[in-house]
Amino acid sequence: MLQVYKYRLPQVTGVTEVLMPKDADVISTELQDGELVLWALVDVAKENEIRFFRTILTGEEVPRKDVIRFIGTVLSHNGKYVQHVFESMPNR
Repeated sequence: MLQVYKYRLPQVTGVTEVLMPKDADVISTELQDGELVLWALVDVAKENEIRFFRTILTGEEVPRKDVIRFIGTVLSHNGKYVQHVFESMPNR
């Protein structure tokens, strides 16, 4: 059974490990109540795996060797910064 689940990305920059069902399809990222979150379409019957999401501010270096795919761009609630979320390889 497919469901939409929400996952928090608490770091302003850096990598966050997220435990989610295998083959989850990340569909969106946004601020909710001042907190960066992403939503994914998941099959809750599947085994969980750890996935990695990197948040980078505008102007920061993008470590190309670690980035798998772009997820989305989010303007902070106070407008002071813009976060760009990427799925990432595990930290080395």
